[in-house]
Amino acid sequence: MRPFEFGSEDYGNVRILGAPYSYVYLAGDILMDTGTGFWGKRIARFLEENSLKVSRILFTHSHYDHVGGYPYLGGIPTGAHPHLYGTLAKEKVARFIEEMNRREMAMLNDPDAQNYRFTPPEDGRPLEDGERLEWRGGEIEVIYTPGHTRDSVSYYILPEKVMVVGEAAGVPNRDGSFILPQFLSSIMDYLNSLRRLRGYEIEVLGLPHEMVIYGRRKVKDYLRLSEAATLRYVEDLKDIYARCGGEWDCIEREVMERIYRRHALDQPEYAFLANLKAQIRAVEREFFLPPYNRLHD
Repeated sequence: MRPFEFGSEDYGNVRILGAPYSYVYLAGDILMDTGTGFWGKRIARFLEENSLKVSRILFTHSHYDHVGGYPYLGGIPTGAHPHLYGTLAKEKVARFIEEMNRREMAMLNDPDAQNYRFTPPEDGRPLEDGERLEWRGGEIEVIYTPGHTRDSVSYYILPEKVMVVGEAAGVPNRDGSFILPQFLSSIMDYLNSLRRLRGYEIEVLGLPHEMVIYGRRKVKDYLRLSEAATLRYVEDLKDIYARCGGEWDCIEREVMERIYRRHALDQPEYAFLANLKAQIRAVEREFFLPPYNRLHD
């Protein structure tokens, strides 16, 4: 994993925290996502050093690299899609989040790796699609954007027109030459969410990894390219699945060579493969098992 330095940049009253490895967003005293456990420690330290208070944490979805930092910010009320709380309450999910965060912390030589514990938030408020939350600089609109997960939510921060999307808009590689689609629960939902995001006037697209997109035209271009990349990626996975006869070891070898290495992806291999398994299940379910579905129906 490449080196990185934790930084802070302001866009109006919105503060962008992190580095290309992971970004979180602070609107006034409302924090969106916490990153991993490794990252959460740095966020907590930054808040303390700058005398900043967080009154609520809004989660974009329930994955380990978005909720894993919560134990270091514990006790703060949260808001999220209603499904997130049921998902995190499952013992199997909590232990997986723990395992993935420990693995990353150990990779980064964090001395707390084996002591990391994930405890789901107890004070959680289910958010409704279209709900508007007040913050001291304006409003935050809650937008359901499923497809990456069932509980994926984007947050539209006004008046700055910053859209925090979790992984609903894919993740670019380091030089921006490839956008890795992030559908894990549903291809159709993911595409529909991308199309919904394209209907908003966005000045800053708050991605969670690699880069933040500034400027209305660049955001529009990115979202258009992300949709096109998704359609191509689905066709690639369908081709690999068919040629491998659905056999996982063959699929893994093909995808690692044709996609992961070819496009120089920085996501840790173990995390990429965990996501790939979910994507292959989505491809299998939506294209190879009856009833047969087509993207353009």
